[in-house]
Amino acid sequence: MEPFVRSTFGSLPKCLYRYLGNEVECEDILEEVYADIWESPDRICRVTNEKELVRTVYLYYMRRHLRQVYRRLNAP
Repeated sequence: MEPFVRSTFGSLPKCLYRYLGNEVECEDILEEVYADIWESPDRICRVTNEKELVRTVYLYYMRRHLRQVYRRLNAP
């Protein structure tokens, strides 16, 4: 898992920061996403390039966490 984290930690925070604008929230989401991937890595095994990796992580692991944080930050 460590090589995966090192190879993706550069691109995934950039994607998150565009949505949230908060580095702390981005790091929290990434920790949760990496934990989810650790528990269920089946979708990542089929990835062949970085673009596909970012898309797969977003679609299957990150969306739920991102929505929760976004709702919390924008709650009235």
